Amino acid sequence: GMRGSFGQLVQRATEDPALRQRLLASPQQTLTEAGITLPAGIEIEIVENTDKVIHLVLPPLVEAGESKGGE
Repeated sequence: GMRGSFGQLVQRATEDPALRQRLLASPQQTLTEAGITLPAGIEIEIVENTDKVIHLVLPPLVEAGESKGGE
């Protein structure tokens, strides 16, 4: 599925400086070239962890009503 391909792409980007630069410069196009299509209306932003900077990614905010099973 999408996740496997995405994971493979991320893995390749840890060893391929050119791919890494392309992902940072034009993520949408690079994903498309790798055969990964995002749902309509979804944007992707790629951030780069370095030895000095680590990004912590938070999942989307859940509406209060949804988290309690719609109470």
